[in-house]
Amino acid sequence: MAATDTTPTDTDSEHAATSDDRGPSPTVTSHDDGSLTVTKDSSIPDFIRDESEEPTVEIAPADAPLFRILMDVFEGIRLPDLMPARLARECASTAAVADKLTDVERGHVTVDRVSYGLSYTKAAREAVEQHRDRDPKTLVAVGCSASKRDVKVSRAGDLYSSGYWTVKSRYGAEVGDDWGIISAKYGLLSPDEEIANYDRTVTDLEGIPVDGEGRLPNGDPVKTLLDEWAMDVYEGLSAWIDSEAHPDDPRDVELQIVLGDRYYDPLAERGVFDALRASGELTVDPVFQTRDFSGMGEQMSWMNEQVDAE
Repeated sequence: MAATDTTPTDTDSEHAATSDDRGPSPTVTSHDDGSLTVTKDSSIPDFIRDESEEPTVEIAPADAPLFRILMDVFEGIRLPDLMPARLARECASTAAVADKLTDVERGHVTVDRVSYGLSYTKAAREAVEQHRDRDPKTLVAVGCSASKRDVKVSRAGDLYSSGYWTVKSRYGAEVGDDWGIISAKYGLLSPDEEIANYDRTVTDLEGIPVDGEGRLPNGDPVKTLLDEWAMDVYEGLSAWIDSEAHPDDPRDVELQIVLGDRYYDPLAERGVFDALRASGELTVDPVFQTRDFSGMGEQMSWMNEQVDAE
């Protein structure tokens, strides 16, 4: 059964036409399979028209999230009712929409076999670019600590006990939109993840051969426990970035790596950070390696200053 919504989204009517401020205002019909039928408003003024005789556009379930994002982005922008739907059908993300709207040929941009003039495409492009001009998502991955509480099982964020760890974890929680822990045993951890206590450092993994399969991010074969650990960290970071960078509306990501050289170097040498990708722009900042710190004391002072500035 289909549910018809006379407003442009299922929950509000903020796109309704007014004499001075009219965004796209189609009728949206939601279907049980997640698809949408988008029908243009027959009462729209002549100066806001879709250059097509087709009164409806069918939206596949996979394209529906982008359509709803575009309806929000185009609120109050004088555009044809079916333009957001056609863009959602042809483009994979808001980044792709911005690129599409610059593809001008003979004074028009063709979207889903329909041509739109420069006034429409310029207004739509500016709205999308303004929407995408936002601060990146900040993810902070901090190194674990050799000092641990005397417990068998604990939240990862509560297991470690040194003063250095306290400053690092506070930095991750306050500076990052999300933060994680790079452990010599478990790879990348969420602070809320329950783990068993352990006694392992990356030094314990060096030179121990394994019958590994696959290749490291830099192309070398997996031969040692240290290689396997690097792969675990790489896969954890990749999944984390993917979960934070929405595929329909990719947001730039800044990944801060808060690791001492003993943990950072084996990962960097194996191409872990160079191989990371995001649907938006990705910046990897190895915090301790790109700043001139003389030791732990300066690192802690700097992290405390950053937290206090938040």
